[in-house]
Amino acid sequence: MKLEVSNTLLFGELKSILEERDVILRIKGNSMWPFFKDIKTSVTLRKVVYIKNKEIYLFKLNDTYVLHRLIKVKDDKLIFRGDGNHGKEYTTKYSLIGHVIGFENKKYIKTSSKVYKVKLRLYLLLPRIIMIKLFKR
Repeated sequence: MKLEVSNTLLFGELKSILEERDVILRIKGNSMWPFFKDIKTSVTLRKVVYIKNKEIYLFKLNDTYVLHRLIKVKDDKLIFRGDGNHGKEYTTKYSLIGHVIGFENKKYIKTSSKVYKVKLRLYLLLPRIIMIKLFKR
């Protein structure tokens, strides 16, 4: 039996669900490209235990739910950006809902794995505009 639930209902309850168990969601959008692909990538979320640069979090921004990488913590402000974006989002720790601990395109990859961290460092090493052009080939 297939149960369909609206995103608004799901996301409204997600923080309390994450208190008890991890949740797997299929992402929509290209803002985290090249690591996450629209409709093809599923992410595993866990409740937020710590806040650390370069980690990926789900957070509420105005009336939208966003899954982006934390690029800087400045006082009480958290600054996020999608891997495929140029713009930044500003929020606080109170808007955080979940922390990405892994993702699956064709195979499952833990965000704590050494291979993933090397790929991430290489991606973040060069200026974003150059890396986006290189990865799009």
